[in-house]
Amino acid sequence: MPWMPAPRRWRATWRSASTSRATPPRTSTRRPRSASVLLAWVGLNAVLLSRRGSTFDPYPFILLNLFLSMLAAIQAPVIPMSVGAD
Repeated sequence: MPWMPAPRRWRATWRSASTSRATPPRTSTRRPRSASVLLAWVGLNAVLLSRRGSTFDPYPFILLNLFLSMLAAIQAPVIPMSVGAD
């Protein structure tokens, strides 16, 4: 079967869908919130270390590193896909 161009109404739909600009996610509240969680995690560990002599997450922050690594693993495939969205 020879190649046939798409009907005109489909081409208009594809063109408008590809040129429409998606609104970016609102990150203005996420950045300070995530930074405050990280600072609270480290601060709570420091306070516990100074008062009790032990913490719930030892110095290299193994549990915090695990959480951040899982977050990076979830976000890693999304970042290259969003680069082509511009």
